[in-house]
Amino acid sequence: EVGREPSTLKRSACLLVDVVPGATERPTPKDYAAIPLGELATTLSRMRDVGADEVILVCNPIDESSIRSVARALGRT
Repeated sequence: EVGREPSTLKRSACLLVDVVPGATERPTPKDYAAIPLGELATTLSRMRDVGADEVILVCNPIDESSIRSVARALGRT
């Protein structure tokens, strides 16, 4: 509608990941659910399949242990 070439657009999404169930570092969303860590790889694959170019992960909690847990869940260790 605004005249931009659709092939130049990038699609980005933000995904809340519940790394430690019950962690309270992030507020509980009212409009959507956080993704359990065990569903992260599948969810990212689905997002890629529907056109996401980038997914920003917001981990709960956000600490070194969570980052390592995400890496393991994605087979990156």
